[in-house]
Amino acid sequence: LGQLLSHTHFAVCSKALAAFGMLSEGVGEQLCSNFRPLLPTLVALFKDKKVGKAVAGCLDKMFSNVFSFENLLDSDSILVSLDEKKQKNALVRKNALEFLARCVKTSGTYGTRGELTGQYAEDLSKLACEKLKDSDASTRKAATDVLLALLSYKDASVVTATKNITSSLETSNPRAYKSLKLASTGGDKKVARPQSAPANTSSKASKKEPSSKARTKNLSKSSIKSANLPKPPCPMATEESADEKALPSLEDAIENLSALSIAKWGDGIDDEGILAGIQSSNWKARKGALTQLKSFYETDGERSFDITPSLFVLVRDCTKSFKESNFNVARAVLELFTAIFGIHSQLIKAPQSYLYIPATKLAVEKVGDRKLSGTSSSCLHSICLVKDPQRVLAVAIKTINDVKSPLVHEALLGWFKLFCIDFGASSLSTGVQESLTWVLKEC
Repeated sequence: LGQLLSHTHFAVCSKALAAFGMLSEGVGEQLCSNFRPLLPTLVALFKDKKVGKAVAGCLDKMFSNVFSFENLLDSDSILVSLDEKKQKNALVRKNALEFLARCVKTSGTYGTRGELTGQYAEDLSKLACEKLKDSDASTRKAATDVLLALLSYKDASVVTATKNITSSLETSNPRAYKSLKLASTGGDKKVARPQSAPANTSSKASKKEPSSKARTKNLSKSSIKSANLPKPPCPMATEESADEKALPSLEDAIENLSALSIAKWGDGIDDEGILAGIQSSNWKARKGALTQLKSFYETDGERSFDITPSLFVLVRDCTKSFKESNFNVARAVLELFTAIFGIHSQLIKAPQSYLYIPATKLAVEKVGDRKLSGTSSSCLHSICLVKDPQRVLAVAIKTINDVKSPLVHEALLGWFKLFCIDFGASSLSTGVQESLTWVLKEC
């Protein structure tokens, strides 16, 4: 079976992984010494997306049946796969951390070897905190998920051990510390009474309330009336225009970016040069250039944060103001925006209107595209993390009103549902009424 893991056909490899999983469930702890040397090999298979699910299923069955946390935290096993210097594939690092997060969540629910102690929690927390420095954004998110799983664990000793380690993030990584604190206490905020809701009902409230049908009718009438009222000029349009006036010209933007010594910046198009590629009429060259810019910004965005306006101008002017017809290039633009907002989140800085408004418009326009739906939703989510969600949704509603395709309207409603679950309606503040009016109009 071990030899079949290196088979060239993914189906054969998947079947071998399934067999390992069944052996883990059937035989259990006795196979520990036999399976332990296979751990690095199994985790390395995550680089192949075709067998990713099979690898995850196999490892999930091995944990608690064959392996304990002690085995997983051995420096000679899974930890090797998390070392960015030794494991260059970010997909492997991300999936390995996601596996550890699942181990924490399922600890004690099956098998006999899944006990999570305070010491193991401390080791896992140190590992996850270290991976928050990973150059890949998805790997950092997976590391955050491990910490959240530990912070929400049922055993108080595990939570205490985790908090003792994560407390150091308050100074070393304030953005991550803030995100963890908000996420770990988010459950209390969702059930709290909204500020606008009165604590006590008045005497008038004790009167007979109108029927459900009457309330719906009145609400629909008020919605229609408000929709027909002339709308005042949107202040965000003025704000965006004012911000754009401060942006550099394309020539100045290129000069500013050239001074950063970005790898392959001035190379020719045949050598995957960034500037030549993004200005090319070939979509593959433009996509490659955008991908390289995203990688650069994810790695050096904090140090080069001041060049964000120049980067925005370059991408805007070379992609027809983000009106790319090729979905591969459009996806690359959305991913670049997501990376930019990720750096804003790390630095705890709110993006200016010139940046978040075009990004929101693009994400809304592409959210109905089956090939871009996930990327667009992720982009909208990343914007709401760093900008007032009320403003973001206002831009989204204004944009969707000009879109005719019902698929886009349906997809945005689906995203809005997930937004309400993740952020809570209270995050919209006074924008709740506008959001409800839009939802009713869509229905």
